[in-house]
Amino acid sequence: MKYVIQNIRPIIVLLFVFGLSSVLLAQADTDVKDLNQRVQVLEQALVYIKFVGGPVFGFATLWAVYMSIAGIKKKVNELVEKEAKTVLKPLVEKMVKDKIASYPFIQKFEAEQLVKQQKSIRVFGPTVKDIGLYQELEKQGFLNVKFYNIADADELDVNNCDVVLFNNRTQELMQEQMDEIVEQYKQQVHFFYLTHPDAAQWKSRVSNIGRIGFASSMQRIEPNLLKLFA
Repeated sequence: MKYVIQNIRPIIVLLFVFGLSSVLLAQADTDVKDLNQRVQVLEQALVYIKFVGGPVFGFATLWAVYMSIAGIKKKVNELVEKEAKTVLKPLVEKMVKDKIASYPFIQKFEAEQLVKQQKSIRVFGPTVKDIGLYQELEKQGFLNVKFYNIADADELDVNNCDVVLFNNRTQELMQEQMDEIVEQYKQQVHFFYLTHPDAAQWKSRVSNIGRIGFASSMQRIEPNLLKLFA
């Protein structure tokens, strides 16, 4: 019996060392399934040690081995928890996002925000900037806005413009001034005419203008501009 134990002892040691090394060398991103398999190998080694190697290693050694495996299993549990968070968090977020996106009013809101962020508005008026109009457009969420004096229409970069907004709230713009710009860019951009309720209406003589929007108050800019891009 003593001879058998002496001969099997190296095998037991090698088996345990292989199992322990396999687990301890596992990196943090080791596949959880693979790591579990490694722990099972190590537990099997412990079984052999308990029944065959007890007399050789002693109970103190077995207790140390047990505690090592307990620590390794804790590591596995931590990895499982981390993996669950990594997988479940984006999955839940996607489910919530898909559910919210299924509501028509949410889809409409997101589409409108995209228009406000991406569409470029170039404002032409009798002065370079109308502070009241600037603040209103900013409040309504239009982010890409630049102001020009209508006398400087040649400064317009048509490649970075989606709509030309004529600001005629003060009734200082002449129809001929606006028509000149419309004639030059009518095939490339949309147009929007802002005035006030008691002012003269748009009376362009340019044909085939394409899409044009109107507002007789600043509060109507947002819905009518969005309609222009719909």
